[in-house]
Amino acid sequence: MHILMYRWKAYNYRDIEQTFLLLGHTVDNIKQDLGSYDVSPEFEQVIETKIREDNYDMVFTVNYFPLISNACERAGVRYVSWTCDNPLISMYHESVYNRCNYIFTFDKTNYIEFKGMGVEHIWYLPLAVDTKRLDALMEQGQELEKYRGDVAFVGSLYERNSYDKLKNRLPEYLRG
Repeated sequence: MHILMYRWKAYNYRDIEQTFLLLGHTVDNIKQDLGSYDVSPEFEQVIETKIREDNYDMVFTVNYFPLISNACERAGVRYVSWTCDNPLISMYHESVYNRCNYIFTFDKTNYIEFKGMGVEHIWYLPLAVDTKRLDALMEQGQELEKYRGDVAFVGSLYERNSYDKLKNRLPEYLRG
């Protein structure tokens, strides 16, 4: 499979790309800072042109980008996204109903919510990691004691997101 991967600052691209390559796929990367995840006619044109010229089987992103979904819909190619953030405001866009989408979300309640809204191509898929890469780091044994402890927390507290700015204005039900 020939895959076009839109890259941004997400932490998990290296492991995902390595897995695609190990499975025998070819991967090309495209990077561009986006002012908006919803619409960017210039970038949508770049994506559509690249899809058509290089005959990609799918476009892959970490997290969901409505403008990429719309470009893939017009170009007639699959758009696969795997979310690593929640809430992911960009998913609350009409483009989630595009037939080209194959959306995977790590948050099961997020999956249930979107499935309940009639999003056909959405699945629950926990986040993953390249265990061989991490095992190799562990075998090196460098600074292992530094990371030893009785309790571990992996992830972030999402301290800087749009939900935090508006949650106090939401009804109690929507705050959970």
